[in-house]
Amino acid sequence: MTNNAQNRPRLWVVVPVKPFNEGKSRLAAHITPQQRRALNRELLIRTLTAINQAHLDAEILVISRDTHALAVAKRAGSRTLPEKSQPCTAPPNACTPSDTESEPQLNAALTQAARHAAAHGATKLLV
Repeated sequence: MTNNAQNRPRLWVVVPVKPFNEGKSRLAAHITPQQRRALNRELLIRTLTAINQAHLDAEILVISRDTHALAVAKRAGSRTLPEKSQPCTAPPNACTPSDTESEPQLNAALTQAARHAAAHGATKLLV
């Protein structure tokens, strides 16, 4: 007799997160930097809450360069993965966007997350 749990695909939900001071850049002219960071933090919390409330029976993996975003995700019970680049470890108001040449691309972050998830048993990804 086979174990259905072992045969089921293992779903992982991957949530890529920009540093809180970089996300929602089009709002920068309309809200303060503090409001922008707070908005991005709240959006991450709401996203993780919604995923948890969906009862997907999935692992949640947050990938980011921002150590503050990773800390929020960890407190919410998610797995975390530092994006391969210099993480933002300064206080939130001191983090600045990297120049375009060195800024990691979304596809690279998702590839990194997919490899990490697969190495830990994922057979399906939801991004």
